[in-house]
Amino acid sequence: MKYNILFIEDSEYDIELMLLHMKRKNVEVDYEVVDNAESLKKILHKRNWDIIISDHNMPGFSADKAYTIIKESKIDVPFIVVSGSIKHEKAIELMKMGARDYVLKDYMNKLPLTVIREVEVHKKKKENEESNKKHLAIFNNISDLVLLCSLKENNKIYKIVDFNPQVLRTLEYSADEIKGMNPCDLILSGKDYIDHLIEKVLDGNTTRDRFEIKGKNRNIYGDLGLSLLKYDDEKYVIVTIRDISEQEKIERALVDSKKRFEGIFHNTSIGIFVTDEKGKIVNVNNALMKIINLPMEELVNKNADEVNLFGTSRIFKQIFKEIENRDDKEITFEEKISSPRLENAIYVRYNSSIYYSRSDEMKYVISTLEDITEVTKTKIELEKAIHTINKSFNSLINVLGKIIEERDRYTAGHQMRVAMLAGEIAKELNLSKKEIEEIEIAGRIHDIGMIKIPSEILTKPGKITDIEYQMIMTHPTIAYEILKESEMPKHIWEAVYEHHERINGSGYPRKLKGGEITIGARILAVADVVDAMTSHKPYRPALSLDQAFEELRTFSGEKYDTNVVNACMKVFKKGFKFSGKNL
Repeated sequence: MKYNILFIEDSEYDIELMLLHMKRKNVEVDYEVVDNAESLKKILHKRNWDIIISDHNMPGFSADKAYTIIKESKIDVPFIVVSGSIKHEKAIELMKMGARDYVLKDYMNKLPLTVIREVEVHKKKKENEESNKKHLAIFNNISDLVLLCSLKENNKIYKIVDFNPQVLRTLEYSADEIKGMNPCDLILSGKDYIDHLIEKVLDGNTTRDRFEIKGKNRNIYGDLGLSLLKYDDEKYVIVTIRDISEQEKIERALVDSKKRFEGIFHNTSIGIFVTDEKGKIVNVNNALMKIINLPMEELVNKNADEVNLFGTSRIFKQIFKEIENRDDKEITFEEKISSPRLENAIYVRYNSSIYYSRSDEMKYVISTLEDITEVTKTKIELEKAIHTINKSFNSLINVLGKIIEERDRYTAGHQMRVAMLAGEIAKELNLSKKEIEEIEIAGRIHDIGMIKIPSEILTKPGKITDIEYQMIMTHPTIAYEILKESEMPKHIWEAVYEHHERINGSGYPRKLKGGEITIGARILAVADVVDAMTSHKPYRPALSLDQAFEELRTFSGEKYDTNVVNACMKVFKKGFKFSGKNL
């Protein structure tokens, strides 16, 4: 744990000494230092301080003055005094003011433990205060009436010693009238019966019963509970009373609620049906009958599988088991269903969940069924359109690749082989399916910029000149200019634009380094080098795969991404071969 410490100190040496002792005890510190009243006032609210450590006496300032400022600022933080020498009387005076402790500079090794102790003590104090506030808030705001009653030596209920505000609001007594009253005067059931309940409470039981409770102006009917509380070696009985005078109104409201529920159940546009845990249909609503065009008598008391209510590919037992195995006890799925009275099959979306009924201790599956036939048809048509577009896109990519390769017979198949290897490397690196597809597409057109390079340069059998090489080096930029205006995904043309960049910045056209280069470009760079080296050129025969690997190993981490190089090696180790190319 790191402590936020505010030092009130004018000696840099003493600060260094205190920090040294903290470090020796592995106490991490984030701190600020002030040495006068004005600085202290400004910094007190700057952050939440864990502890304040003050020198006892400084020129024009002192620990007692500092503590006075802190108290006036209403900041509750442990305050420790550090002194080279302090009289016992002065130390006591500071402790009375509110200082938590003092440490002599000759015993500075005690400071870390003192800091840890006081911070923890303060933390627990705050937690206790917060807990007490919460408990008091609960006690004062609980809707039930709560009475705390003392017991006589013979374990007979004696008098009310505390109560929550709800007691006064409900029974309409004043606080003076309630406090000290015997609870038997309120509970109209006979003292002997109350004593009997107390005996059960003393045996460790929590008891509940219903009684008439006497109010000042009117009586109420209460659901009453008694429980035992032991506090400071004393025994108390906690009496809780829930006003159930409005029970009849509540029951009528429940009847009305049931009617409203049935109205919603039968008039909603979404189909609803309920099955027991064996799959028998116990209830359906009007919308369901309309959607599947079957009357209630052909549904209720039938098995859901008999009427294909969950579709032809699912059976109730599987659905029930699937729901039970889920933490939320709920599943959503889509199905195609049909019934004898439906002209055509329909697509529906189900939402099914398990409900446990306490009244009959049975499990039920409540399912909603929504007709999504039109949405599904639209989705199918959209998927067909997307498939057609993708086919057209792939055809376009192939055409672009062949345009380049038709101009240079020596590089025929190069782009496709680079795409194949790049795709396998991307898979080895566990990239997403979308990323792999984009990298493969980039590989298939990575040399599209060569379209503007004269073919006599590309097929020149001898060594090319510097000017000719400079022209070839423009092909990534040419590709960028061609592709950037298209609707092609950004990651594709970025990979094409950057596939000749190198990790150390020695590549072209923009001298990018390391992480500035996209992952797609880093993969294409390695795949491009491997195929280029192992392919025949006008000016040299094909090199071996081992020679290509030696190039990668030599410049791994320098020109080529180390992770990509390692992935490439693994791909070939697993048996990868360029299709139609004998390595």
